[in-house]
Amino acid sequence: VMKTADWVIDIGPDAGNEGGQVVVEGTPEIVSACKASHTGRLLGKVLAAGPHLEREVFDPKQAAEDEIEVASSPLLDAAEAEQHAVKMPWQRDGRKWHTGARTSRDHKEIRWEGEALAFIVDQIEKIGGDRLQPTDWNDRARVEIVAKAPKGLAQSAVPWFLHALTGGEWILNLLIRTPANKIKQGPLQQALGLHTLNDRDDIHRYGDEQRVRVRRIQNGLDQTGVMVFDKKEINTPAFKKFLKTAVDAYLAHVASLAEKGKSAEPWKEDGKAWHLSQKIMKPGKRKKWTAMDLTLLVGQIQKILPKAKILWDRKVFVEIVNDAGERICKIITHQANAMRIDVHLQRGAFTDDQVRGLGYEQEFQRPGTNSAELTFFVRDAKSVDRNQLKQVLTAAHEHVAAALQA
Repeated sequence: VMKTADWVIDIGPDAGNEGGQVVVEGTPEIVSACKASHTGRLLGKVLAAGPHLEREVFDPKQAAEDEIEVASSPLLDAAEAEQHAVKMPWQRDGRKWHTGARTSRDHKEIRWEGEALAFIVDQIEKIGGDRLQPTDWNDRARVEIVAKAPKGLAQSAVPWFLHALTGGEWILNLLIRTPANKIKQGPLQQALGLHTLNDRDDIHRYGDEQRVRVRRIQNGLDQTGVMVFDKKEINTPAFKKFLKTAVDAYLAHVASLAEKGKSAEPWKEDGKAWHLSQKIMKPGKRKKWTAMDLTLLVGQIQKILPKAKILWDRKVFVEIVNDAGERICKIITHQANAMRIDVHLQRGAFTDDQVRGLGYEQEFQRPGTNSAELTFFVRDAKSVDRNQLKQVLTAAHEHVAAALQA
């Protein structure tokens, strides 16, 4: 590595208290000529052994000019522009990456069989046909299949059908979404007959849990998880029947969303009712705040900022904006543990002690040089100090207005 480097900095000459000084810096040839450098002494032998090839010296100034010229050229078409972008292997050929040579999340060799994933995707594409979007292979550790949006339904409102999580070393995790109660866990486990990990001598991962799990998620859907190791165990009539049932049920669900029209995105139809219903939260989570707490908190904000607009038509948060439409703060409502409030402020406008009365936890984030973001969490609206809330919101309103004028 050092032999082929543009520039080497040797720090030493020795270790610990005998080091810490720049002994020599420069090209590998300059470093190898320094008698005081241990690195140079060893590097000289490597250079002498060769081979030697002339290579063009990198000119950063010229490279920057070339980059500007490429970016600003009106004659550059999409194909040429793509050549200048460095693509990762899953972006160049995602199917090859996920089913062939790839590494796990912790950079270990993948042991589960790539042919299993190819088989699953091919089966789903065959069943769904042109009702499905092209399979998205272009993520490092996830393959996604989603339906095409029917007429009258935005593509963003269509839930995905398959997430194949490919980053595990020994197991390919399938997550498949279907309408609630369409897939039953017990019968599916029995039909597929997948052995537990403890019963597979060829899988060096252990556990006695079942490899099929069905759980309820939001918006009237269930999610079926299946742990797969190789193609042989899923190339069965039972698994093919499961995929056929799941795909057909999912596509029927998507079609029903289109028939419902706007109700497929209820937060846009009646956002206030949507957020107060708490339907966005995962089923089974104990809710530590109530719809009344949200109502009281919004009421306090309206009294403090009477000219501000309350926007309820966002899926996971309520947004408070000024008359120019600039965000002052937002109340995030999809977390069962607490409401999370993010407020945009000028950096240094408040100390920790000055916001200690806002909910049960507060923290400052600093996204910009002149601005900061105060985040605080509320379970009980009565726990919010009204004076502190007034000071913070008033300062946020003034900060947003000043930034807009600037």
